Amino acid sequence: MKLPKLLFFPTFCLMLVGLTGCGGVKVPKHAHHGDVAKEIQSFESELNAASTSQVDIMSPSDYSKAQKSLEEAKAGANKGYAQREVLHDIAKGRAYLKRAGVTQKVASTQMIEESVSESAAAVVRTPEDKFEKVRSQFSEDEADVYKDGNSITVRLKSLHFPSAQSSLGGSDINLLSKAEKSD
Repeated sequence: MKLPKLLFFPTFCLMLVGLTGCGGVKVPKHAHHGDVAKEIQSFESELNAASTSQVDIMSPSDYSKAQKSLEEAKAGANKGYAQREVLHDIAKGRAYLKRAGVTQKVASTQMIEESVSESAAAVVRTPEDKFEKVRSQFSEDEADVYKDGNSITVRLKSLHFPSAQSSLGGSDINLLSKAEKSD
């Protein structure tokens, strides 16, 4: 089912809120065991990999919260906080990072769908459609457009080359550009 363009954005926003929730993240109960230094290093690597995948761009809020959780875990480890508290910060950061990844995937999928939809709309289906498209780009005094089988010929009528010169005027350049873009 295809949504009308006016309904798409509100639907997309509601879907994101539904996927990502409105508040904090749930931290798994088993996330409070492990080597603190190893977990900090591992989570930092995960954040760097996510940044390389542009999660930070596609979901900046959750990515920022994940970074903040990492900084809190590092600060807690440096201040000698209990292992459980530091690992909780890491687990919370991972949950934010996971949510950021989901948001990024949804946004990326949507961008791809929009791009494909726009590309499909721009595709000319038949040689006759292409001919009509090219013909409609020129007025009668600018050009004649001919079709021979699958070939289209554009004869520019209002293009003027000044004698003994190798340059064109502004309107001639615009017409030549239009012909070039007509495919």
